[in-house]
Amino acid sequence: MVGGLVIAALAWAVWSIGQVIDGVTRIERERLPKLAATQRLRSEDLEASIALRNALLLRDESLVQTELARFREAEGQAARALADLTSRPHTAAARRLLEDLVDVRHALMVTREGALQALATPDPAQRPVTLTLDLQQRLDVYLPRVDALYEHQARRLDQGMADTLSGTERARVVLALGTLVATAGLLLLLWARLRRARDALAVERQQVAQLQAQRDALVREVHHRIKNHLQGLLAFIDGESATDLAAQGALASMRRHVLTLVGVHGMQSENAGEQVGLSQLLQEQLPLFRAGHPDVKAVWSAEGHAATVPPGHAVPLALVFSELLTNAAKHGSGTVCITMVARPGEVRVTVGNAMAQAQAQAPGQGLSLARALLQGIGRLEAGPDGAGRWTAVLTLADRLPEGESSWPAS
Repeated sequence: MVGGLVIAALAWAVWSIGQVIDGVTRIERERLPKLAATQRLRSEDLEASIALRNALLLRDESLVQTELARFREAEGQAARALADLTSRPHTAAARRLLEDLVDVRHALMVTREGALQALATPDPAQRPVTLTLDLQQRLDVYLPRVDALYEHQARRLDQGMADTLSGTERARVVLALGTLVATAGLLLLLWARLRRARDALAVERQQVAQLQAQRDALVREVHHRIKNHLQGLLAFIDGESATDLAAQGALASMRRHVLTLVGVHGMQSENAGEQVGLSQLLQEQLPLFRAGHPDVKAVWSAEGHAATVPPGHAVPLALVFSELLTNAAKHGSGTVCITMVARPGEVRVTVGNAMAQAQAQAPGQGLSLARALLQGIGRLEAGPDGAGRWTAVLTLADRLPEGESSWPAS
């Protein structure tokens, strides 16, 4: 009888220990390598995009070639990390995240190809500065996909470690230790392996935090450089405006848009990687509007809680708001009234003023461009309100739905 109990306890202990060993093996052979490959993919693709933007902005050909070499090295490392990821088994949820990541990365690669073709232009001055904005926008869409996959893998790793160390498996190992002292050495070995796995995870997370800080610093530098180049473009526009009287109207409109971009990139050079305050973003445009329309009075009011927008939405929203202010001044009369109301689930920005006496209907110029810029961000409605006023209403979601990287048009 006693012998049977000892054999049963031994079998129970051996089975329990086997479960622990299996859990630790999965962590070391499957989950940690996938986590490391995802981190390498993120850091190398970020490095490649920054190097390519630098190459577009630089004018010294030797420096351009240096940045291109850095780009090719980083892109090669990223490709190897992605191949490592796609070759490993994944859960259904992780596979969907990986497929989404690959689709978005394809769009990023297409933009990179366009940038490389532009770099082949013999005259550096002919390289479009807008390519740097396209690269940043693609990167802003791509990086959250990589982060979502990394967070999913980290949760799976945490769950695997918790399952290995807690619940019935842990109780069975403790019971086996009570009847079989000989298993103590093996248990200590298992604990040592688990501790190494935890230490490796802590190191991975620390490296991710360091890479995030590096990424924010590099993004701030990119925004600062873009701002400087745009200011150089402003000087060129001012010079052309002084000599070409026939084009002064078009150049003034272009100057207004460039000033809007300078302001947005100035904000993002100070707050890289952070949500942008919507009220601050919009109010930054008012001094530019007043400078261009000194005879038009603009009144701002806001109510509700503070609202923020993702960094990737800052430029289109600033351009749309600037366009609405200009439309109000051009096609209306009297004071331009701007109101921002932030309520749970929705933010609404209204721009309105009295319609000009001869204005038969709401102005439409510029609204098509504004709606195109708002794709995936929000909704714009504009027209007469029936009381002699023209009103434009910009509606945004209050916050991103969980798991989404861009707002759906509301």
